[in-house]
Amino acid sequence: MFGHTGSIGDEHRLCKPRSKPSSKPEALNRRWRTPRPLNPFILYRRERHQEVLQKHQEISNNSVSKIVGRMWGAEPPYVKQIFSERSEESKRLHEAKHPNYKFNPRKNKPKRLTDEYEDALE
Repeated sequence: MFGHTGSIGDEHRLCKPRSKPSSKPEALNRRWRTPRPLNPFILYRRERHQEVLQKHQEISNNSVSKIVGRMWGAEPPYVKQIFSERSEESKRLHEAKHPNYKFNPRKNKPKRLTDEYEDALE
């Protein structure tokens, strides 16, 4: 139902549609936040993903990422430069579309010490 059509530009239309947003503000921020601009590796991975799946059928996305990561590392500098230029263009388009966007990384919640660990510290 949500298979690949072969067109790289159509990937975003192949995702399952999102359900209606929650009325809770914190849920809205999580589910409907503006995505970050794509970096060179992500652009490369998107382009090579189907190619790897065709050669290695029935492997997990984790395995695809590992294979594509090795492919990326083996690429000559001029190929990486092509994807860097695409990434810069993506950033320019992102800035035009979302002029007030500012990346705010999530804050890590402080980890609670387990009882065993607290006992060991005493």
